[in-house]
Amino acid sequence: MFSNSRPTGAPPLRRRKMLGLFIGLVGMAVGSAADAASSALPPLMPEQEEISAALEGLPPHLREQAGVFVLRAKGYERVRDSRNDFNCVLIREWAKSFESQCYDAEGTATILPVVLLSTELLAKGASEAEIDAAVAARYASGEFRAPQRVGITYMLSNRNIVVMDRKTKRVGPAPPHLMFYSPYAKPEDFGTNDHFDSHFGVADAGTPRAMIIVPVDLHQEAHQH
Repeated sequence: MFSNSRPTGAPPLRRRKMLGLFIGLVGMAVGSAADAASSALPPLMPEQEEISAALEGLPPHLREQAGVFVLRAKGYERVRDSRNDFNCVLIREWAKSFESQCYDAEGTATILPVVLLSTELLAKGASEAEIDAAVAARYASGEFRAPQRVGITYMLSNRNIVVMDRKTKRVGPAPPHLMFYSPYAKPEDFGTNDHFDSHFGVADAGTPRAMIIVPVDLHQEAHQH
């Protein structure tokens, strides 16, 4: 993935390794259970455990007032109302994936509904193709819409396990990162590539849910305070 030589201006080795983990995220359908749907939901978790895991995605100062959804047998249910416009959900597309995603007000209005519908249909036994079609139909009708302003989804958990390869259903760890809404964006729009030479990537490229992914080195930030 990276050569042994270090070109001038390259980030430190630890930073480069962290960036490299994001290659599998580029082109990922961020926040959508539709693209990895199977015939059944993953095993359910104890409610308090899932709430805590979902809130890991947020910076600590936002957690106390954030809303939370947890997975039930029929899909996600709200268990805590938001008092700061942020809402968190632990997305587990497959049993081994583990994505604590926390949306701001715009993401709650535009990205989260896709997650909720996809998971509801998955619980009913819908196929991947059926879920994709249902989501596309709601975009076409205007029920779903792309984000209309700059916004953010936090994924700051150190336990992120994301889908790396949908064809083989391979998952892998991803370091903490930020995701900024950029509907229909593509990597070439920004000059980024699979090697993260631009220090960020584009997920779900070319779709209404496209986002710019920016890695965050939490350890480095901690040393600066």
